[in-house]
Amino acid sequence: MEKRSLRKGFNTYLALGLSVMLFAVPAWSQDEDEEAAELGRIEVTGSRLNQVDVETASPVTVITREQIALSGMATVAEVLQSTPFNSFGSFRETSGYANGQAVVNEVSLRGLGSQRTLVLVDGRRIASTGGSGGAVQNLNQIPTSIVDRIEILRDGASAIYGSDAIAGVINIITRRDFDGMEVSVTAGRPNVGAEYTRANITGGVSNSRGNIYFTLQHYDRRPQYYNQLDYADYAYDYGYLSSFGYPGSAVVYTNPDTDDWCSYAGYNVHCSALGYTGTNDYYHAGIASVGLDENVWLVDPRCPEVPVGSNADTGSNSSSDWPNSYRRSGAENGGFNGRCGYDFAQDIISIPRAKRNSFLLKSTFEVTPNIDGFAVLMISQNDADSRFAGTPVTQPVPTVAWDNANHPMKAYGVDPAAINNGIAQSYGYDTYDAFCATVYPGYCPGVDTTLLYMRTVPNGTRDNTVTSDIQDLRLGLSGVMDAAGGLEWEANIQLVNNDIDNMTQNLVNSPLLQARIDDESLDLWDVNGDFSQALMRTLNHTKLYQADLKRTQGDFITKLDIGEMAGGTVGMVVGAEYAHLSFSQMNDPASNALLIAGTAGGDNIQADRSRKSVFFEVGMPVLDNLNISLAGRYDDYSTTGIGSNFSPQLTMSYKPIDWIMLRGTYGEGFRAPAMDELYGNKSESFPSGIDITGCASGVADCTATQYRALYGGNPNLEPEQSEHYTFGFVVSPLPELNFALGFWHTEYNNLISTSSLNREFAAEAAGQTNYVVRCTAADQCADGTVNYVSLQYNNFAGVEAEGLDFEITYNIDTENAGTFEIGVIAAKYTKYIVQTYESSPKNEYQGELGLPDLRINPHIYWGKGDWNAALMGYYLSGQDEDYGGTNYAVGSHMEMSLQIGYQLPWDASVALGVMNIANEEPEQNSDWYGWEPFDFTLYNTMGRTVYLRYEQSL
Repeated sequence: MEKRSLRKGFNTYLALGLSVMLFAVPAWSQDEDEEAAELGRIEVTGSRLNQVDVETASPVTVITREQIALSGMATVAEVLQSTPFNSFGSFRETSGYANGQAVVNEVSLRGLGSQRTLVLVDGRRIASTGGSGGAVQNLNQIPTSIVDRIEILRDGASAIYGSDAIAGVINIITRRDFDGMEVSVTAGRPNVGAEYTRANITGGVSNSRGNIYFTLQHYDRRPQYYNQLDYADYAYDYGYLSSFGYPGSAVVYTNPDTDDWCSYAGYNVHCSALGYTGTNDYYHAGIASVGLDENVWLVDPRCPEVPVGSNADTGSNSSSDWPNSYRRSGAENGGFNGRCGYDFAQDIISIPRAKRNSFLLKSTFEVTPNIDGFAVLMISQNDADSRFAGTPVTQPVPTVAWDNANHPMKAYGVDPAAINNGIAQSYGYDTYDAFCATVYPGYCPGVDTTLLYMRTVPNGTRDNTVTSDIQDLRLGLSGVMDAAGGLEWEANIQLVNNDIDNMTQNLVNSPLLQARIDDESLDLWDVNGDFSQALMRTLNHTKLYQADLKRTQGDFITKLDIGEMAGGTVGMVVGAEYAHLSFSQMNDPASNALLIAGTAGGDNIQADRSRKSVFFEVGMPVLDNLNISLAGRYDDYSTTGIGSNFSPQLTMSYKPIDWIMLRGTYGEGFRAPAMDELYGNKSESFPSGIDITGCASGVADCTATQYRALYGGNPNLEPEQSEHYTFGFVVSPLPELNFALGFWHTEYNNLISTSSLNREFAAEAAGQTNYVVRCTAADQCADGTVNYVSLQYNNFAGVEAEGLDFEITYNIDTENAGTFEIGVIAAKYTKYIVQTYESSPKNEYQGELGLPDLRINPHIYWGKGDWNAALMGYYLSGQDEDYGGTNYAVGSHMEMSLQIGYQLPWDASVALGVMNIANEEPEQNSDWYGWEPFDFTLYNTMGRTVYLRYEQSL
């Protein structure tokens, strides 16, 4: 598989974009000193109608370029993930996830899923990620240097923007009419690891007939390792149990002998035929000499008691050969806890190494006095390096035959071949095979299959390298016609491409490993003193994964006046849109055939679909102080099973007096399954959870433990349906004071989602689901234990969510102390009800672990002369829940950030700041989360971060 590079798409896109932009150069040179005319009406996110006021019927929060700078945050992702409306957190780039997720940062408005939050740049949707099949959008493709402001629509808007805009819309408004040159450099140093540098250069020229500008941004961040964090450096310190260790463990399955065996129904006839009447303890005596019992766990004798450096280490483990290995409960054999574990926390990268290069070229120009042209080219390359511990060799678990010369029992001085042959000879047979084949077909007393629970630490850590290349080109024309009160029209074409190249090294080819065990060339337990790390490394496999997502979209939009009402002119928007989406993903042949351990495996997929849409919006000024608008959108998909859908919307705003606005909205939504949700990679992972049923029956620990989970797409998915409404008010009794309060409500039916491990364990215990698959006699695992849990995409019954939003700002202008702005933004979740299945109860979850019901961001801005400062806070409420008869909880969390800035005399500025001043750690509960002991979607591990920024205008 050939590795793609940024140049593959760059030349074509750049050539096309530049050719359009250069066409306009004569227009700029003709009139460079003229100033652009100011627009009296603007388009605000949530409506395509031109508005006079920024405050409209739809609730929109605006984050300005200045506020982003004062926050000290280096990326758009950090800004959006820290807002109170990212209610339950969202995915952050990290190690251990497949399909290029190490380069992805997401945002999930209202906690309803990143796939239900639409992200736009200048009103146009940005590229979706190839690794997700188009389900989500990666915030890392948006450089901070292009941002003029961010508008967050806190309401569904499928009637305006399409099926993805269910939970809300984030619209990145880019800078325009930029003149001159600007250079900026930022360097940040967190408490441990993850040091970063961001540099960008922006330049442009404009006049009354057009503008062209570019921005180039480079971002470089060093990795952070969990072994650098005091609260997460040793999984062992949290009692976290790993079954796949190094040097490893073995489960020796045995069949009972003689008296025990003869008592088994169906086999006593063989005893009678042989004339057996006495006690034959050859088998029992053979294993009893070393204290073994039937069906035992054996621990490699070389496995140390505790990991080096852990809290329990008293110097007993000084071997550099096994620094991160330990014996569970210190047992050498027997019992559920007799295993050799591995403390993988020492190996894992918590924050991946990142390099990002982003480029924007934007041009607007006059074609004729009534027609303008525009072209936007965005290119980004995101690279990331992440790391996970050495490969655990999971299903199928390697096996060792009873007559293998390297059998683990030999490490304890017991030869299973001698045991089995002795049993055969006691019955008058020369060999065990002959004894079993002729006398006891299908069941034979003695040592049976032995399973190896192992991790290929000598082969190296699983190192993952991801490159995501995104190219986004938009070309368009807009104009005004002398019809219908000045009909405005706009035509666009957009070409978007996302290529993902993902390479994971040091995986293991399971069939080759089994072959080396079977031919006795691989002595894993070194029972004969000839273990070879070189031979182990020949079993390594490098997985290659590629994904490609292409979207071609065209639209035509008209805006016209269609009549008059008491409050003014009735405006209307009518438009049509066509989009074609193609998706492909490819794994190397061995990974695709599921022959490789330590990876997600996968399917090769080639799929595409098209969509046709028509939409309208009518703004009706019923009275001077009462505005009503109606909107609707019809989407028709080519994919069988999705079909078509109509999404309506009604909005209203009323001003009983000038400084009070009452507003409300109602709408319906529709979301078609994404390509990944339909056809996604079949993947395997090991999340942590508490097996309630297994705990009750005694086959599982009653604390958080890793379990095998299978993820993937589901081609039988049906579309989601939703409805939403909001109402609230905005009050401005003084020019310096603004206050807004809003209520929102959203319902989903046929929700497309994956469940969680603990949710499925709880559902199983309540008799509501069968997605927990337990081992039987036919499986290579102990009866009743968890084989795997299916967490693939499914249609669930639905979600009902509602809450309150609160915003207040107060500006103070003093004579001597400067100007102040004091503000608070808060989001309170009042209801989050999930009904997983039609037959299951409706459970209320807000405030439970991972689902904080309150987030508050207070701030104080100050400025005087050349000085400015900002103090900002980020609060998350505590969370708790009862699960399996136990209450689990984490406390509330508050971080404060401070920045001081100064305007230098030579048209430059400098800012020094500290984020997370008190170096607050993530809120932790290892009993619930296991290891890592916190929710990484809610809390980051950067700790206190000191940064310095310098900006220079040229």
